[in-house]
Amino acid sequence: MTKLLFGILLSFSFVVYGCNDSISELLIGKWQEKEYSHHKYSKECDYKGYIEFKKGGTAIFYDACENKTDFSRWSLDDNILIIRSNLPLIDDFTVKIISINKNEMVFEESDVNFGVGHTTKYKKMN
Repeated sequence: MTKLLFGILLSFSFVVYGCNDSISELLIGKWQEKEYSHHKYSKECDYKGYIEFKKGGTAIFYDACENKTDFSRWSLDDNILIIRSNLPLIDDFTVKIISINKNEMVFEESDVNFGVGHTTKYKKMN
């Protein structure tokens, strides 16, 4: 039973974190929103923006709805992604990376506006 449980956990870790790639290595690149669990609050333009994570901890958020770009800082604590905005009125926020591979990322965040956790799925653009 212990061997079976260990095998299942090991297999799951490959799915969540990718084979030999660390989360931070997989995170580097440009990501476009593909699916949002609270889709009734999404607009068409939400799916045209992107988040770009760069080596060294810089993040670029492009909001296609408002045609605005925000430069932020990012860091990881295990599978928790911490975003620190450079804008004075925007609070830092954290998301839990549920799964990530070379093509797709899913994260979960709690949103005070919705009162529940929601998931967002991204596809890698480059």
